[in-house]
Parts: sequence; structure tokens; C-alpha cells
Amino acid sequence: MNPTILAALFTSSLALLGLTVGKDSKVSEFRQQWIDGLRADVSEFLASVQHVFGFRVVEKYKENAPKVSADEQYKAMQRTNELSSRIRLRLDPEKALSKKLTAEMKVLRDIAHDSNLLETDLLLQAHVVEECTSALLDEAWERVKKGERKYRVCIWISSIILGLSLAALFIASITPLRAWIEARFTS
Repeated sequence: MNPTILAALFTSSLALLGLTVGKDSKVSEFRQQWIDGLRADVSEFLASVQHVFGFRVVEKYKENAPKVSADEQYKAMQRTNELSSRIRLRLDPEKALSKKLTAEMKVLRDIAHDSNLLETDLLLQAHVVEECTSALLDEAWERVKKGERKYRVCIWISSIILGLSLAALFIASITPLRAWIEARFTS
């Protein structure tokens, strides 16, 4: 085999490997931003829901507590709804963990709006939402660590081509050396 062709094959394999690693790195960076954003949004959502629940409890049980304005309550509920929407828009509605998190968040919001329930109900459900979020984040983190499937395949293929190219280059360089040795020492 022509050494020039082998060198070109070797170089193209290295270029493909470099592109693949670069692309995978960027995808992983975006996934990490997604993870960080989801974590922040869920944390804010949980705090906001507890804030809304606090208004309900104050209205019902605290006769001497300072009254909370309707505008303040509206802003707190609006913030809760905004965070809920942001979280749902980050999720894949087809995946089981995403569906579970969305359902558990709805239960939590319903608890926050029901002044007949206890704070322990709210806290237990908040913990369920945290656990669902944790499972979802763990799954996403595993994908970041492993890399995207098609890029892992490209890396394997590039590595195989690179290995075969090096082997072929080595074999091609040995053949002229063998001929030179035989010509030199057999005469």
C-alpha cells in the first residue's frame, strides 16, 4: 500500500477524532448548563411553593399575624407558576422521570393551595420532588460522563481506523527495510 495514502488515512482519522471529541465536549458543556439550570429552577420552585403555602397558613390560623396583600400573594403564585413552566419546558415529556417530576410538582402545588393540609404534607411532598429531580439529574450526569452515543461510536470507529492505519504504515515501512537488509547481507 502506498505510504502517502496511509498517511492521509492516518491524518483524516486524527482529524475526525479531534472533531468528534470537540463536538462531544460542547454537547457535554450544554448538558452541564441544563443540569445546573434545572437544579436552580427546582430549588427556587420549592422555596416559592413554601412561600405560597405560608400565605395560606397565615390567612387561616394566625388571627393576629400581619395581613398579606393580594398583590404580594399574586406575585408569589405567579413566580411559582413561572418556575413550574420553566422546569416543564426543560424536560422531555416522553421520558418517565420527566413525567414523574411534573406530576409530583403538580401535587406539591395543589398542597400549597390547600390550607387544610399540614406543613408536614408540604415538606414530605417537597422531598418527593427533590428525589425525582435528583434521579433525573443523575441520569443526565451519567450521559455527560459517558458522552453522546453517536460520538462514542465515532470515537471507536476513528480509533480502529487509526490503529489499522498505524499497523498498515508499520507493515509498509518494514517491507522496504526487509528488501534493503536482504540486498545488503545476502550478497
